[in-house]
Amino acid sequence: MCPGSVSPRPCPIWHFKAVLEEQLYAADEECLHRQLALVQSFCDKSGFRLNVDKTQILTFAPLSPALASMSVTSEAPTKSLGILVAPNLSPMARFNYVFEWFVSRLSLWLYKARTYAGKVAILHSICLPVL
Repeated sequence: MCPGSVSPRPCPIWHFKAVLEEQLYAADEECLHRQLALVQSFCDKSGFRLNVDKTQILTFAPLSPALASMSVTSEAPTKSLGILVAPNLSPMARFNYVFEWFVSRLSLWLYKARTYAGKVAILHSICLPVL
């Protein structure tokens, strides 16, 4: 029974999985390693978890072979704050990403595009928040 409750049912057990999303800016590889160690020590003390498998490095400088597998390339861009980023990413690649996102979202609203009010609803709920 839950404390302060009159219900005979047992208390539900809630599990929270905290994942930390962080962007770090480092001057060189040594600083990057120190920052990652600092984040890891914070995670150890706070209960957050740093998923090193998903850690990516965006840089325009050459990396050591140990970190090259974690680097973002223009062939495999990543998203940062919802924006597609990669070194030397062409403007057309960014445009295609946004355009494909618009098309996928608008296809869900196809039936509403038949009326003027439906078109306004599409603009307010899909297009304007992205712009």
